[in-house]
Amino acid sequence: GKVVVVNFWASWCTGCKQEADALDAAAKKWKAKGVEFVGVNVQDFRGAANKFLDRYDVGYTIVRDGAGSTLGHWGVTGLPETFFVDKRGRVVPPHILAAASAKQLDAGIKRALDS
Repeated sequence: GKVVVVNFWASWCTGCKQEADALDAAAKKWKAKGVEFVGVNVQDFRGAANKFLDRYDVGYTIVRDGAGSTLGHWGVTGLPETFFVDKRGRVVPPHILAAASAKQLDAGIKRALDS
């Protein structure tokens, strides 16, 4: 198993724009340690999402959930939200309920690696 950072976002979300650079930088920083990043684009138009990805030069895996059907499974209450999953597939609390900073991402990843 690998540690996975799961970020729920949309192109129209202000906080998502604010955290985009920090998420991409963290994905590059932690890749060598086997940490995977997955962005889940929800409740968004494909064209707008693609423009967002190009503008912010997102280099990690993105999956699309246009209807937002995954939000309830994860307990997402707003966007953006970021979760940390340990090597055994368990969500490691706490998750980030707003735009993620580099410091918050590093702390969450370290918790997931240590759990």
